[in-house]
Amino acid sequence: MSTMSFAPSRVGAGHPSRVARPSGRPASTLRLTRRGRVVVLGAALAGLVAFGGVATAGAGAALHRGHDVAAHSVTVMAGDTLWDIAAKAAGGGSILAMEHEIMELNGLDDASLRVGQRLVVPAS
Repeated sequence: MSTMSFAPSRVGAGHPSRVARPSGRPASTLRLTRRGRVVVLGAALAGLVAFGGVATAGAGAALHRGHDVAAHSVTVMAGDTLWDIAAKAAGGGSILAMEHEIMELNGLDDASLRVGQRLVVPAS
């Protein structure tokens, strides 16, 4: 068996980078390493980005144009498609353009609809 022995020594004795603290100032209870500071900074930035995303959610639909659009609300019924609703709203105009307008006004990513969903539709 082998043994190890340690001789007691004074930490920081004669080390030029160790500076004694003034007796009136208490030692800090929390000390972060460089890695810890990077993690805390990253978490704070992630929190700010998440807050910004939540704060601006839905603002795109409200700010998509420079002027107001005369519109009315339509409730989706069983069997309704976005194309059908756009065709009724377009009158004699372009159905495809009206479909894109409805999608933009309502913040839709695709033409999927749910029964009972309320859509803002531009008045013709």
